[in-house]
Amino acid sequence: MKKLLLVKCAPEIFLKGLNKGKFERKLKNNIKNVFKDTDYSFVVDQGRWFIECDDLKRGIKRLKNVCGISEICVVDEVDSNMESIESQALENSMENEGKTFKVVTKRANKKFPQTSMDVSREVGAYILQNTHGLSVDVRKPDFFVNIEIRDKTYVYSRRIKGIGGMPYGTNGSTMLLLSGGIDSPVAGYMMARRGVRLNYVYFHSHPYTSERAKEKVKELAGVLKKYTGSVNIYVVPFTKIQMGIIENCREDELTIIMRRFMMRVACDLAARYGIDSVTTGESIGQVASQTME
Repeated sequence: MKKLLLVKCAPEIFLKGLNKGKFERKLKNNIKNVFKDTDYSFVVDQGRWFIECDDLKRGIKRLKNVCGISEICVVDEVDSNMESIESQALENSMENEGKTFKVVTKRANKKFPQTSMDVSREVGAYILQNTHGLSVDVRKPDFFVNIEIRDKTYVYSRRIKGIGGMPYGTNGSTMLLLSGGIDSPVAGYMMARRGVRLNYVYFHSHPYTSERAKEKVKELAGVLKKYTGSVNIYVVPFTKIQMGIIENCREDELTIIMRRFMMRVACDLAARYGIDSVTTGESIGQVASQTME
């Protein structure tokens, strides 16, 4: 017996019709990139993706940050016979004393003698006979005992939710106006989950903004890096433009005009480097400078 990680793609990928293969290939490459510094193997078995790695906890932590994954399951691979299946299902259930369960079987290997219903029935009965405090609930169980019968059989109960979305890098690119606040990195995260490749632009107005502000932006970029990998950061010296606006514009218009110039610069950078769009972290009505009025 050995433990594996079963990776389940976000359901949205399967709605892409003839383009589904492109999205799956990109997701596979993204998964392989997060494991490139570890000893691992990636196995595809009849459409199921399995990863064997030397540190399951670290593997789960990395996969949880990969866009396009809906779920990660810790799987026990056993021989395809009822004795092995029942033994492993029982072991997986022992830590759930006092809870309700349901056995769900998928029999991809049609040469296996029992039907899916028969396997579920027999395994469920075996668990009840050898535990105390567990009971069956087929409608709203506390946990599932999942069994997938292929050449080998995979038994699992532990399921970890992924971040879903689309594989990163499958839906164009954007230039994100990144500041030291929370809105812009959240906007970047949301775009990354839609498969959009990120680039960052930061406007630095020394001495009006400190070096610490620039470091804060780099720290935020580092937080986003676990979802995106390496990203280009463009730092734009904005002091001369800011001084020109202050000297020539009304005080009540300073903020909106400065933001307009930032958008112009971001659009020019995007056009120069072949980036498809510009993203900001605007939230209408959050602060006075961002209301519709």
